[in-house]
Amino acid sequence: MPGRKFIEWFATSNKSFGVNLTPAEGDGESVTFRGSKCQEWLHQLCKAFIDKHAAVLRDNRLTEQGRKEAVQREAGRLLAELKQRYRTFLDPCVSAYQNFDSTRLPALRRATDALSAVERLRIQQSISNLEVKDRVEVLENALRDNDEVVLGTLFDRPQLHRLLDPSLISQARRKYMSQNAPDVIAAETAAAVLTFDFEKVTDELSLFMAGPSSDAVEIHKHLAEIKKLGMAFESNADLEWMLNGGSPSGLPQMDFSSLSDGADLSTASR
Repeated sequence: MPGRKFIEWFATSNKSFGVNLTPAEGDGESVTFRGSKCQEWLHQLCKAFIDKHAAVLRDNRLTEQGRKEAVQREAGRLLAELKQRYRTFLDPCVSAYQNFDSTRLPALRRATDALSAVERLRIQQSISNLEVKDRVEVLENALRDNDEVVLGTLFDRPQLHRLLDPSLISQARRKYMSQNAPDVIAAETAAAVLTFDFEKVTDELSLFMAGPSSDAVEIHKHLAEIKKLGMAFESNADLEWMLNGGSPSGLPQMDFSSLSDGADLSTASR
Protein backbone atom coordinates (compact mmCIF):
# COMPACT_ATOMS: atom_id res chain seq x y z
CA MET A 1 0.00 0.00 0.00
CA PRO A 2 1.37 3.47 -0.86
CA GLY A 3 2.75 5.57 1.98
CA ARG A 4 0.72 8.40 3.38
CA LYS A 5 0.93 11.56 1.32
CA PHE A 6 2.26 14.75 2.86
CA ILE A 7 -1.04 16.46 2.19
CA GLU A 8 -2.64 13.88 4.49
CA TRP A 9 -0.09 14.44 7.24
CA PHE A 10 -0.42 18.21 6.98
CA ALA A 11 -4.23 17.96 7.11
CA THR A 12 -4.16 16.15 10.45
CA SER A 13 -3.34 19.26 12.50
CA ASN A 14 -1.17 22.35 12.43
CA LYS A 15 1.36 20.38 14.48
CA SER A 16 1.60 17.44 12.07
CA PHE A 17 4.34 18.83 9.84
CA GLY A 18 7.59 16.89 9.85
CA VAL A 19 9.40 19.99 11.09
CA ASN A 20 7.12 22.34 13.03
CA LEU A 21 7.98 26.04 13.18
CA THR A 22 7.26 26.88 16.81
CA PRO A 23 7.85 30.46 18.04
CA ALA A 24 8.85 31.28 21.58
CA GLU A 25 6.08 32.16 24.01
CA GLY A 26 5.04 35.77 23.50
CA ASP A 27 6.67 35.97 20.07
CA GLY A 28 4.29 37.66 17.67
CA GLU A 29 6.49 39.03 14.91
CA SER A 30 9.57 36.90 14.18
CA VAL A 31 10.10 34.84 11.03
CA THR A 32 9.43 31.72 13.10
CA PHE A 33 6.08 33.19 14.16
CA ARG A 34 5.26 33.97 10.52
CA GLY A 35 6.26 30.44 9.58
CA SER A 36 4.03 28.92 12.25
CA LYS A 37 1.09 30.99 10.97
CA CYS A 38 1.86 29.75 7.46
CA GLN A 39 1.78 26.14 8.62
CA GLU A 40 -1.57 26.78 10.30
CA TRP A 41 -2.91 28.14 7.01
CA LEU A 42 -1.38 25.30 5.03
CA HIS A 43 -2.99 22.82 7.43
CA GLN A 44 -6.41 24.33 6.71
CA LEU A 45 -5.76 24.21 2.96
CA CYS A 46 -4.75 20.55 3.07
CA LYS A 47 -7.67 19.68 5.35
CA ALA A 48 -10.06 21.32 2.88
CA PHE A 49 -8.80 19.01 0.14
CA ILE A 50 -8.93 15.84 2.25
CA ASP A 51 -12.43 16.69 3.50
CA LYS A 52 -13.66 17.46 -0.02
CA HIS A 53 -12.12 14.27 -1.35
CA ALA A 54 -13.89 12.21 1.33
CA ALA A 55 -17.22 13.99 0.74
CA VAL A 56 -17.04 13.38 -3.01
CA LEU A 57 -16.39 9.67 -2.51
CA ARG A 58 -19.41 9.43 -0.18
CA ASP A 59 -21.74 11.20 -2.60
CA ASN A 60 -23.67 8.43 -4.32
CA ARG A 61 -25.34 10.94 -6.65
CA LEU A 62 -22.07 11.42 -8.54
CA THR A 63 -20.87 9.19 -11.32
CA GLU A 64 -17.23 8.06 -11.30
CA GLN A 65 -16.48 10.77 -13.84
CA GLY A 66 -18.28 13.29 -11.68
CA ARG A 67 -16.14 12.37 -8.69
CA LYS A 68 -12.97 12.82 -10.71
CA GLU A 69 -14.07 16.22 -11.95
CA ALA A 70 -15.13 17.40 -8.50
CA VAL A 71 -11.79 16.39 -6.98
CA GLN A 72 -9.95 18.02 -9.86
CA ARG A 73 -11.82 21.28 -9.41
CA GLU A 74 -10.99 21.33 -5.70
CA ALA A 75 -7.31 20.64 -6.39
CA GLY A 76 -7.28 23.45 -8.95
CA ARG A 77 -9.04 25.85 -6.57
CA LEU A 78 -6.55 25.14 -3.79
CA LEU A 79 -3.54 25.42 -6.10
CA ALA A 80 -4.82 28.85 -7.15
CA GLU A 81 -5.18 29.86 -3.50
CA LEU A 82 -1.71 28.54 -2.75
CA LYS A 83 -0.19 30.52 -5.61
CA GLN A 84 -1.96 33.66 -4.48
CA ARG A 85 -0.83 33.56 -0.85
CA TYR A 86 2.34 31.49 -0.39
CA ARG A 87 4.77 34.33 -1.07
CA THR A 88 3.12 36.47 1.60
CA PHE A 89 4.54 34.02 4.14
CA LEU A 90 7.71 32.94 2.36
CA ASP A 91 9.19 36.21 1.07
CA PRO A 92 9.83 37.86 4.49
CA CYS A 93 11.74 34.75 5.63
CA VAL A 94 13.82 34.64 2.46
CA SER A 95 14.51 38.37 2.62
CA ALA A 96 15.73 38.21 6.24
CA TYR A 97 18.17 35.47 5.25
CA GLN A 98 19.23 36.81 1.87
CA ASN A 99 19.79 40.40 3.02
CA PHE A 100 21.84 39.51 6.08
CA ASP A 101 25.08 41.50 6.22
CA SER A 102 27.62 38.83 7.15
CA THR A 103 30.41 41.40 7.51
CA ARG A 104 29.10 42.31 10.95
CA LEU A 105 30.41 38.96 12.20
CA PRO A 106 34.23 39.06 12.41
CA ALA A 107 34.76 35.36 11.71
CA LEU A 108 32.88 35.66 8.42
CA ARG A 109 34.88 38.61 7.12
CA ARG A 110 37.87 38.30 4.86
CA ALA A 111 41.12 39.73 6.18
CA THR A 112 40.84 43.46 5.56
CA ASP A 113 44.37 44.58 6.43
CA ALA A 114 47.92 43.29 6.25
CA LEU A 115 48.17 42.46 9.97
CA SER A 116 45.01 40.33 9.85
CA ALA A 117 46.21 38.55 6.74
CA VAL A 118 49.57 37.76 8.32
CA GLU A 119 47.90 36.48 11.49
CA ARG A 120 45.60 34.20 9.51
CA LEU A 121 48.53 32.87 7.51
CA ARG A 122 50.40 32.10 10.75
CA ILE A 123 47.40 30.21 12.15
CA GLN A 124 46.88 28.37 8.87
CA GLN A 125 50.46 27.16 8.90
CA SER A 126 50.20 26.09 12.54
CA ILE A 127 46.97 24.14 11.95
CA SER A 128 48.31 22.53 8.76
CA ASN A 129 51.07 20.88 10.83
CA LEU A 130 48.49 19.08 13.02
CA GLU A 131 46.83 15.69 12.57
CA VAL A 132 43.21 15.80 11.40
CA LYS A 133 41.80 14.89 14.83
CA ASP A 134 43.80 17.73 16.37
CA ARG A 135 42.52 20.15 13.72
CA VAL A 136 38.96 19.15 14.62
CA GLU A 137 39.76 19.80 18.28
CA VAL A 138 41.05 23.27 17.37
CA LEU A 139 37.78 23.95 15.57
CA GLU A 140 35.64 22.70 18.45
CA ASN A 141 37.60 24.75 20.98
CA ALA A 142 37.31 27.86 18.83
CA LEU A 143 33.54 27.40 18.61
CA ARG A 144 33.26 26.86 22.34
CA ASP A 145 35.34 29.95 23.11
CA ASN A 146 33.91 31.98 20.23
CA ASP A 147 37.50 32.58 19.09
CA GLU A 148 36.75 34.64 15.99
CA VAL A 149 40.39 34.89 14.91
CA VAL A 150 40.85 31.11 14.67
CA LEU A 151 37.35 30.63 13.27
CA GLY A 152 37.95 33.30 10.66
CA THR A 153 41.09 31.45 9.58
CA LEU A 154 39.23 28.14 9.27
CA PHE A 155 36.23 29.70 7.51
CA ASP A 156 38.42 31.58 5.00
CA ARG A 157 38.14 29.81 1.62
CA PRO A 158 37.91 26.21 2.96
CA GLN A 159 37.82 24.79 -0.57
CA LEU A 160 41.21 26.40 -1.22
CA HIS A 161 43.06 25.94 2.07
CA ARG A 162 41.58 22.49 2.90
CA LEU A 163 42.51 22.68 6.58
CA LEU A 164 39.42 20.55 7.24
CA ASP A 165 36.69 19.03 5.13
CA PRO A 166 34.59 21.89 3.71
CA SER A 167 31.35 20.18 4.84
CA LEU A 168 32.64 20.19 8.43
CA ILE A 169 33.57 23.86 8.08
CA SER A 170 30.09 24.57 6.73
CA GLN A 171 28.51 22.93 9.78
CA ALA A 172 30.79 24.91 12.08
CA ARG A 173 29.97 28.14 10.25
CA ARG A 174 26.28 27.50 10.79
CA LYS A 175 26.87 26.81 14.49
CA TYR A 176 28.86 30.03 14.79
CA MET A 177 26.02 31.93 13.17
CA SER A 178 23.46 30.28 15.44
CA GLN A 179 25.49 31.58 18.39
CA ASN A 180 26.00 35.08 17.04
CA ALA A 181 23.13 35.68 14.60
CA PRO A 182 20.28 33.38 15.68
CA ASP A 183 17.73 35.51 13.81
CA VAL A 184 19.44 34.67 10.52
CA ILE A 185 19.46 30.93 11.24
CA ALA A 186 15.79 31.18 12.22
CA ALA A 187 15.04 32.89 8.90
CA GLU A 188 17.00 30.25 6.98
CA THR A 189 15.21 27.43 8.76
CA ALA A 190 11.75 28.96 8.29
CA ALA A 191 12.31 29.65 4.60
CA ALA A 192 13.75 26.18 3.94
CA VAL A 193 10.96 24.41 5.84
CA LEU A 194 8.21 26.39 4.12
CA THR A 195 9.80 25.80 0.71
CA PHE A 196 9.75 22.07 1.44
CA ASP A 197 6.12 22.21 2.61
CA PHE A 198 4.94 24.24 -0.38
CA GLU A 199 6.75 21.94 -2.77
CA LYS A 200 5.10 18.84 -1.31
CA VAL A 201 1.59 20.30 -1.32
CA THR A 202 1.98 21.65 -4.86
CA ASP A 203 3.25 18.28 -6.09
CA GLU A 204 0.46 16.31 -4.46
CA LEU A 205 -2.39 18.59 -5.48
CA SER A 206 -1.02 18.36 -9.02
CA LEU A 207 -1.48 14.59 -8.90
CA PHE A 208 -5.22 15.14 -8.88
CA MET A 209 -5.22 17.37 -11.96
CA ALA A 210 -5.97 16.00 -15.42
CA GLY A 211 -3.06 17.84 -16.97
CA PRO A 212 -0.33 20.38 -16.20
CA SER A 213 -1.39 23.22 -13.90
CA SER A 214 -0.07 26.68 -14.74
CA ASP A 215 -0.36 27.59 -11.04
CA ALA A 216 1.76 24.60 -10.04
CA VAL A 217 4.34 25.40 -12.72
CA GLU A 218 4.61 28.99 -11.50
CA ILE A 219 4.98 27.95 -7.86
CA HIS A 220 7.66 25.37 -8.66
CA LYS A 221 9.57 27.81 -10.82
CA HIS A 222 9.79 30.30 -7.96
CA LEU A 223 10.63 27.64 -5.35
CA ALA A 224 13.47 26.41 -7.57
CA GLU A 225 15.00 29.89 -7.43
CA ILE A 226 14.61 29.98 -3.65
CA LYS A 227 16.39 26.63 -3.31
CA LYS A 228 19.38 28.01 -5.20
CA LEU A 229 20.13 30.16 -2.15
CA GLY A 230 21.29 26.97 -0.43
CA MET A 231 19.08 27.27 2.62
CA ALA A 232 18.69 24.16 4.76
CA PHE A 233 17.01 22.79 7.85
CA GLU A 234 17.81 19.83 10.05
CA SER A 235 15.71 16.72 9.59
CA ASN A 236 14.23 14.85 12.54
CA ALA A 237 12.67 11.49 13.32
CA ASP A 238 9.15 12.67 12.49
CA LEU A 239 10.14 13.89 9.05
CA GLU A 240 12.14 10.73 8.32
CA TRP A 241 9.10 8.67 9.27
CA MET A 242 6.98 10.67 6.84
CA LEU A 243 9.59 10.48 4.06
CA ASN A 244 9.87 6.72 4.44
CA GLY A 245 6.12 6.18 4.12
CA GLY A 246 5.77 5.13 7.75
CA SER A 247 1.97 5.08 7.58
CA PRO A 248 -0.31 3.87 4.77
CA SER A 249 -2.21 6.38 2.67
CA GLY A 250 -5.92 6.80 3.23
CA LEU A 251 -6.45 8.34 -0.19
CA PRO A 252 -7.74 5.84 -2.74
CA GLN A 253 -6.04 5.76 -6.10
CA MET A 254 -8.07 7.64 -8.68
CA ASP A 255 -7.39 7.35 -12.40
CA PHE A 256 -7.62 10.77 -14.05
CA SER A 257 -6.35 9.63 -17.44
CA SER A 258 -9.83 9.75 -19.00
CA LEU A 259 -10.12 13.50 -18.39
CA SER A 260 -8.96 15.66 -21.26
CA ASP A 261 -6.87 18.75 -20.57
CA GLY A 262 -9.48 20.94 -22.19
CA ALA A 263 -12.55 19.45 -20.49
CA ASP A 264 -15.17 21.83 -19.15
CA LEU A 265 -15.22 21.19 -15.41
CA SER A 266 -17.68 23.89 -14.43
CA THR A 267 -20.10 21.27 -13.13
CA ALA A 268 -19.68 17.72 -11.93
CA SER A 269 -21.23 14.99 -14.03
CA ARG A 270 -24.02 13.16 -12.28
